[in-house]
Amino acid sequence: MALALGLSLAISLGRQQGTVFEFKDTEKSVIIKAFFKREIDVVPVIDNRIKGKSSVRIERAPFEIMLAQVLKPLDATYRYEAGKFTILPRRKK
Repeated sequence: MALALGLSLAISLGRQQGTVFEFKDTEKSVIIKAFFKREIDVVPVIDNRIKGKSSVRIERAPFEIMLAQVLKPLDATYRYEAGKFTILPRRKK
């Protein structure tokens, strides 16, 4: 899949730094899809209100912690039902 084609997406596996991913000025949906594909090999359903670009740096940790590190700066959350992840905008307080 040419997911990263034409995008500013950098993936680092440097053991010294411990960095898993660094996404710079990348579409939010691309960040989410790339994370899920790499970590658990699934494609999540992404709500069409998840729009725009963002930058995210993710450190190696258990999946749930990494997922929170991905979604927080994207102002998103997730729901897991019937074996599927759905990514939704975080509700405004």
